[in-house]
Amino acid sequence: MSLNCTKTSQGRFALSGELDIYNANEAKAAMRDIVSDRDAEVDLSQITEIDFVGIQVLLAAKHEAESNNGALHLSEPSPVVKDALELLGVEPAVATPQEAGES
Repeated sequence: MSLNCTKTSQGRFALSGELDIYNANEAKAAMRDIVSDRDAEVDLSQITEIDFVGIQVLLAAKHEAESNNGALHLSEPSPVVKDALELLGVEPAVATPQEAGES
């Protein structure tokens, strides 16, 4: 299976499929396009598989957005994404402001 990236509205994107080592180049290209929007939100609810490389791509894109005075919000993580974030201990790095307790 592949990775699909759909622009749902201005600054909002949805990723679906597998975000893993086999789709790493495709994932990097998709995230590069997403980060080109100054502030973007990515819906992860339709990700069916993710591995360390997929998490790394998400974290690198988030860091790149922040380095360019933008923001990348990762929303609606699927159960497999939640499990991977928990396993790797990086949930705080991808928490939304609401989840982090900010207003």
